[in-house]
Amino acid sequence: MTEININTDLLFNTLKSFYTLTKLKIVVFNENYEKIISFPEQDSLFCSYIQTHPLFKSKCEECVKFFCENCKAKKGLYINQCHAGLTEAVLPLIDDNDIILGYIMFGQTSEYATRKQLINHVKKVCQNVCKLDDNSLNYLKKIQLRPTDEILSAAEILKAIGNYITINQFIAKKANYFMLDLYSYIDQHVCDKITVDDICKNLYISKTKLYSLISKELPDGLNNYIMNKKLSIVLNLLYSTNKNLSQIAKEVGIDNANYLCKLFKKSYNITPTEYRKKFR
Repeated sequence: MTEININTDLLFNTLKSFYTLTKLKIVVFNENYEKIISFPEQDSLFCSYIQTHPLFKSKCEECVKFFCENCKAKKGLYINQCHAGLTEAVLPLIDDNDIILGYIMFGQTSEYATRKQLINHVKKVCQNVCKLDDNSLNYLKKIQLRPTDEILSAAEILKAIGNYITINQFIAKKANYFMLDLYSYIDQHVCDKITVDDICKNLYISKTKLYSLISKELPDGLNNYIMNKKLSIVLNLLYSTNKNLSQIAKEVGIDNANYLCKLFKKSYNITPTEYRKKFR
């Protein structure tokens, strides 16, 4: 999990300003889809009430994850209806290193033109979970109805707020923590054929930003760092096992034994065979 710094006061004031302008509930989640802060703190009466039902609560959590994963995949705004038929919009919070820090979402509103359309829709989508009682229907009548153009306008404001939050680092990745993520990823996949594309995809960073960061932290280059990790494993396998060099090369994700032998001798000024004879 990415460790982040959060300026709670400034973040809270920003969310409050959005709500004051739009009257739409707004929430910030971390990268694991857990709520960090919201305004207002309380959900709508309808959402609060249906979440007292365990199945509804689980569905709401699944919706948050689904919305966040969709906007993460496109690295942009995602608008849709939640499982209860209410409209939500979510945006990834992306820093200047192209790293996703979390998500910002507004919702608990509806684009239906009439209250009757909304109630009929919610009854339909919720029928497989449980029957809505009179209380939930009464609370549903308090949900704001907003035309689509207002929802889209609020979404544009959400984009501006997302940029404002990340540019001013109200939520920001802790200094140098990306490199710890990178080292951890390499450690977990060191015996695979790691590519820059794999790293960028799994750590949500562009190639440009990745090269910029590693140029400061790894002066010998990323490939040399990975290869040195592989060779340290080779050393251990030569010392502790009877595996031949072809087997070891395959185990650490190097194409062939001859290439491994050249790399090993270049790094340690001794061949793998000589190393094994000398130190075992």
